[in-house]
Amino acid sequence: MLKLGYLCTLLCFLVLNVLFLLPTDASAYLDPGTGSFMLQMAAAGIIAGIFAAKAFWGRLRAFYQRTFSRPPANPDSHEGE
Repeated sequence: MLKLGYLCTLLCFLVLNVLFLLPTDASAYLDPGTGSFMLQMAAAGIIAGIFAAKAFWGRLRAFYQRTFSRPPANPDSHEGE
């Protein structure tokens, strides 16, 4: 029996092949404002990615500091006695 992940991958592959191999005419018009809009979206995506990375980096760093930090030494304990 085939695994579900394999079937999903195969189905996605077949659907994408059909979409790309059977093109139709779009008859679309791109006005001059479209380029400006795409440039704004690219800039917004880059800036949003930077802010997301900054937020994620702080959480990741805090996680590693909590996980791998050494516990504070207890001066009241007498290990040698």
